[in-house]
Amino acid sequence: MIYRSNLLALIAEIETELKGAGVKRSLVIYGGAALIAMDIPNRATVDIDVFQPRIDRQLEKAIHVVAKRHMFDENWVNSTGNAFIKELPSGWEKRTQSVYQGSHLQVSSLGRVDLIFTKILAELDRQEDLQDILDLKPTRHEIE
Repeated sequence: MIYRSNLLALIAEIETELKGAGVKRSLVIYGGAALIAMDIPNRATVDIDVFQPRIDRQLEKAIHVVAKRHMFDENWVNSTGNAFIKELPSGWEKRTQSVYQGSHLQVSSLGRVDLIFTKILAELDRQEDLQDILDLKPTRHEIE
């Protein structure tokens, strides 16, 4: 499981693998890991959802090394979020928030409004996202 206590350390392990390969990457995350990064209490997740870009071969290799080390599913970091790109309100790129800044890996999360938006969309298909929406405590302005 991924918790606030180990999220940044796991990201740092991915960076170490990238650094060893001489590769640099920037990622934008969303979902449970982004909520953990925002200190939403009592939140844990089994994966890190990458919003952008799609995970390439070199990044995938680094992710798999860390997965094996921690006995995680090999898809514990995935790029399923690309489906949301067309749906997000314009300007989402300017609303991202920094999560991790390393020499070979930078990780940001979607901004609050955009996370709320993705959780509302996900709630249409699966009811487990309702608690995340409630934990985010969106204002009326954010919902609008």
